[in-house]
Amino acid sequence: MKKAQLFLAALLVFCLTGCVNLNKALSPEPEKVKIDGETYRAGFYGSLWTKNLAFTGEEYEADGKTYRRTDCAGFDCMQTSGGGKTGGIVYCLDSQWEDAKAYYGSPENYTYYLQIDSIQSGKQFFEIENMDYEKFDALTGFGDTFAYDPFDLVKNKASESKEILIDASENDPRPYFTFYKESKDGSFGSFKGHHFFLMDGKMYLARTHDMSNDMVSAVELSEETASYFIETVTPFLER
Repeated sequence: MKKAQLFLAALLVFCLTGCVNLNKALSPEPEKVKIDGETYRAGFYGSLWTKNLAFTGEEYEADGKTYRRTDCAGFDCMQTSGGGKTGGIVYCLDSQWEDAKAYYGSPENYTYYLQIDSIQSGKQFFEIENMDYEKFDALTGFGDTFAYDPFDLVKNKASESKEILIDASENDPRPYFTFYKESKDGSFGSFKGHHFFLMDGKMYLARTHDMSNDMVSAVELSEETASYFIETVTPFLER
């Protein structure tokens, strides 16, 4: 029963954050599409999520699907119509693909943020200047590696060997905080579903929070990565 509750809770979180797109998984989009005589290619923005795409109003039909032209940092892009809250996959004109990939691959073309979720103040957002890009990538990579995934039992089993269980009724780890980035053109942003917290001078990734039993499953970050983000987040937590 407990594992079933954890599964359902995690599934709800993944659905709300857009981490799981069952429609996309069951019907994957092609890598390249031919639209209005031109070839467009996917994959230039990596694992980022679409945000506030600016559409030109032009629409095209190809292979039974509707594509909408959008301006991504000056690149000619097309997005498949539909796909829920975040829309469908975005394609870039093939001749511009390498330049677009280089643009969205450059950390300097992003603004970095801290989100704090507390019981008292709700959600608060702060811009972080002078972010250490390598540390940010290390934090993101840690979250990707150890976050709970209800659809990957092998990954979860490997993470369980490093997890600790916290009785939140006696020692509530909140507030949780999240670091994320958004492209300066406003088109894309990183995943915001990895939640961290501080406890006894250490930093942890919250894998699951079982509300019914008030237990938190967590994994401790390495001291090298944690020290930077502890120093970064502490002034905001003390406000």
